Amino acid sequence: MELNVLAIMDRVGTEADAYELLEELRWEGNPVCPHCHAGDPYYLRPMNGESRRTRTGSMSERRVWKCRACR
Repeated sequence: MELNVLAIMDRVGTEADAYELLEELRWEGNPVCPHCHAGDPYYLRPMNGESRRTRTGSMSERRVWKCRACR
């Protein structure tokens, strides 16, 4: 995938889209635990299906992953 500002602008319309792009760039479609390097993490879906509340109380579409091996 060629990355330039125009391609990123076309692809990233929401905060969730930006996180998905960063995940793709980091893991190339195969998420890996940064601690134990196991290749079987799972995605924690927010209760409302779209976003979760951060520690500061604001809403975020950040995707949260958890490792099956080391938790």
